[in-house]
Amino acid sequence: MELTWSTFALEIINFLILVWILKHFLYAPVMKVIERRRKSIEDSLAQAEDMRSEAKQVEAQYKDRLSQWEQDKKQAHELLHKEINEERARLMEAMQAAVNNEREKARVLESRRVNEMWHKNEQQALRQAAQFASKLLNRLASPELELKLCELLIEELPRLPSEQQEALRNVFGSEEAPVVTQTSVKISSAYELSVSCCDTIKSALSDLVGKSLECEFARDPHLIAGLRINFGPLVLRANLHDELQLFVESANGSI
Repeated sequence: MELTWSTFALEIINFLILVWILKHFLYAPVMKVIERRRKSIEDSLAQAEDMRSEAKQVEAQYKDRLSQWEQDKKQAHELLHKEINEERARLMEAMQAAVNNEREKARVLESRRVNEMWHKNEQQALRQAAQFASKLLNRLASPELELKLCELLIEELPRLPSEQQEALRNVFGSEEAPVVTQTSVKISSAYELSVSCCDTIKSALSDLVGKSLECEFARDPHLIAGLRINFGPLVLRANLHDELQLFVESANGSI
């Protein structure tokens, strides 16, 4: 093929036409597609950057919250530990108080039991002592002992407290002021009294109340030895049986 200027010119024209066609129908759409793709990529990158920033913020918030949660957890743990210790101390104190209370109750019960046992033993010992004293006094009792007790009573009558003497006078009254009709006295003795002894006792009692008295003598073996004189509601005891009873009653009262 022979190259001529006309052919070269036609080729140039064909090339320019091809370039124009490519530019208008191919290059422009491709560039638009490329531009849209670039813009889409830039938007995606910007959105990704925004998401990365938000993710960093969320991560920072999460770290702050995690740190705060760790602090709260530590504080809660310390508070729980403190409350547990306080509750443990309270329970231990309550348990100790309950134990002490039970110990005190047991001590009181044991002390009461021991006291009751001692009381029973003392009462039993007292009864045995009273029985022994009663047997011993019954063996020692005699008319001579009773006579000694009568003499002792006669000696002690003037020495009675003034209150008792006044009470006896009020029971019988006096010759100057006979306000009471009671004139008899009952005198009990363990043994039979002689006439002289009865007269001596009657005279001593009359002198005591300031008035002549009628005395009724009777025998009461339970007295062991001695006398019991009934002035109406008042009683003078000068016998072993009553003294023994007074001893038992006073001992019971002191237990």
